[in-house]
Amino acid sequence: LTAEDTGCYGLDIDSNFPDLLDKITNINGEYRINIYALNPKWVVEYIDELEKIVKKGKIKAICIPIQSGNTRILTHMNRYSDVEKIKSAFIRLKKANSDLTLATHCIVGFPSETDQEFIETLDFIKATNLDLGIIMSMSIKTDTEAESIEPKISREEISKRLILNLNTKSYYL
Repeated sequence: LTAEDTGCYGLDIDSNFPDLLDKITNINGEYRINIYALNPKWVVEYIDELEKIVKKGKIKAICIPIQSGNTRILTHMNRYSDVEKIKSAFIRLKKANSDLTLATHCIVGFPSETDQEFIETLDFIKATNLDLGIIMSMSIKTDTEAESIEPKISREEISKRLILNLNTKSYYL
């Protein structure tokens, strides 16, 4: 299941994403579902329902693009920014079914991101025991809010963060 914002399914038809998942996972047969682009805000909002659905064992993988493990950076990105609630939801999903593959996307080098803020993203990954992830370097598009945020993080610094921090085996995805 994928969409631009998978978790907002049903808001226009008086339904919601957990209702859809519940109906699909109640279909008899051998199958597994992969869910992509599930915004962290929906995971937090629907965690009670998602936890019950994940326990059924029909969900194989969920990709929840956190983008950063730092509240300030997430706020600059105009994304859901309660890192502790996101972390708690990830941990609950993993406990609900240890075979569930949890994946994410992160961005390194968002304008003004400090080394410590990047390390907080790596700490988030470690704390939530993610199975898979993609860490992408920031690329600024013209006419976006990010274009006006200073200081910019150089390509060299982004590469340094990736090489130095990802080569420490404690942070592998």
